[in-house]
Amino acid sequence: MNKITAFLTQIVLPAACVVGIAYNLLVTQNGEEGRRAAALLREQVAVETQALEAAKLRTARLSDRADRLLVASLDRDLLEERVRARLGLVSAEEYMVRMGDVDRLAGLEAEHGPGSRYAELQH
Repeated sequence: MNKITAFLTQIVLPAACVVGIAYNLLVTQNGEEGRRAAALLREQVAVETQALEAAKLRTARLSDRADRLLVASLDRDLLEERVRARLGLVSAEEYMVRMGDVDRLAGLEAEHGPGSRYAELQH
């Protein structure tokens, strides 16, 4: 009886456990729930990959912008021009001409001719 018990506990029981685990793995992967879970995982991986690519692009843009803001490579004239354009500021030596005004005057000149009073106001 001891030989039979030893055979069952040492060989048959571990083999049955391995077969049971393998069967459960196969059912999990190939069953309906397994396929559904795999599809959900693929979808989640695609979404996360897209988010990662967007984050990489944003990081590259910010890194480029930070590199351009380094003091060693900073062009003060360009910086001043960009800040004044963004804020709409004009220095005391400059005149600001709005493009809408230029278009309006050009339309009046075209309407009334080059020798009209409107053409004299432009000069």
